[in-house]
Amino acid sequence: MELHTEDFSLRTELGEVIRPLSIAARQRRLNLTLDVAADVPDALHGDIGRLRQVVLNLAGNALKFTPRGSIRITATA
Repeated sequence: MELHTEDFSLRTELGEVIRPLSIAARQRRLNLTLDVAADVPDALHGDIGRLRQVVLNLAGNALKFTPRGSIRITATA
């Protein structure tokens, strides 16, 4: 596997990833929230494509298997 690293804003990218999922969550009457702790750095360097893929898969599965209530995505240091 080849990684493609670049600088990115964690909060911006996570927001972009969950935006389409939040629409699906609202349609299913679920609450989808994103919580990034204040001590988590925003400016990161890494493979944003892989991060997007992982978060999208995990959140998508949570959406699929949560019949009611809420889904919370949390990033902590």
